[in-house]
Amino acid sequence: RRLAHQSVAVSFLASGGAPPLLKPTSVAPMSQFDEWPSRSGVDERAQNVKVVVDDTSLATVVSRIKAWEFVLLRPFLAVASVMMVWLFVGAVVFLNTLQDPCTEIERRNATHLWNEEQCHSVTYAMALYYSVQCGFSVGFGLLVEEANGARWYTIFHGFCGLTIMAAGMTLFLLRPGGRLGKYVAGEDDDEDADGDGIPDRLEGPLLARWARMFFRRLMLEMPFVLLALTFTSAVVFQSIYHGWSFTTSCYFAFFALSTGGLQGPGGTSDAEMLFTAFFLLIGIPLFGAAMSRVVDWLLDKYVRAVRSSERLLSRQKRPFVRQSRRCLSPGRTRTRGTHTASHFGPCGFSGKSTCSRRSSSSSRRASTA
Repeated sequence: RRLAHQSVAVSFLASGGAPPLLKPTSVAPMSQFDEWPSRSGVDERAQNVKVVVDDTSLATVVSRIKAWEFVLLRPFLAVASVMMVWLFVGAVVFLNTLQDPCTEIERRNATHLWNEEQCHSVTYAMALYYSVQCGFSVGFGLLVEEANGARWYTIFHGFCGLTIMAAGMTLFLLRPGGRLGKYVAGEDDDEDADGDGIPDRLEGPLLARWARMFFRRLMLEMPFVLLALTFTSAVVFQSIYHGWSFTTSCYFAFFALSTGGLQGPGGTSDAEMLFTAFFLLIGIPLFGAAMSRVVDWLLDKYVRAVRSSERLLSRQKRPFVRQSRRCLSPGRTRTRGTHTASHFGPCGFSGKSTCSRRSSSSSRRASTA
């Protein structure tokens, strides 16, 4: 196909015309070009070909957008809508059921740990924070409910929150992540714009190929990147807002994302409550997705090691199997020496002599015949 295109282009350049633009799937005969007496006809035909190529590329882009919408957008919108309803309904309920922080501070006899500005009535930011932290079972223990009925609602709220988070991780982060990675990898591997039979990932400048590989890898490892950004934001916020040390800030960020709750927030101000609420809302699912990727990587390494060891053992057993099959006739009762073949050789003590005698007798019969 390339030689045909080059021959057509050389003939038109020699005749003073412009080389035509051909479709990559067909080669036009030479008689077709004799009907183009002027350069304007060539330009019109070239414009028509360009329009067809643009339509094809536009259809490809639309198909990719639809695939992304099916894989990512619809599950994300469904889970996000349910989670927002769960979050804000819980915040409205907790706004009317939480105890005053001053009462809890006095009950714990921990007034020396708090400032007067931190002892105030329950705000919507505090209720939103409590809706997130009890829904994800973080357990900071900063706020408590007033009555037993509110505690029963907290149990129900936490059950719904864990269910929504598990569904979101399955629908949005884990299963579609693998599907999307395979889809993009397949699109990049099969795409061949110039129609020469070589995928575009193996052609083009080296920098473009590196950029394509980088963005593919970045998309597959997106949970780790977002988790690192979320963790860093918590460390920076606590270090600046409360003046915590780097160690204390990292301690808070890690055990907040792992739902350990060993280090609680530094106060009950609206800025602290809102930041902690959205930090937990975004960071905990990312932490779970990243840990699942780590576990998958470890299991993949383990499975590959087991398979390689099995292949090595099968290669070592092949000579023994062939020799034992040659010395032991099928359907014959195995002797005692045959059972000790794995320790003393493929035919054992008695089997070895029997095998040699049997082979010599068979050779005599063959020579006599």
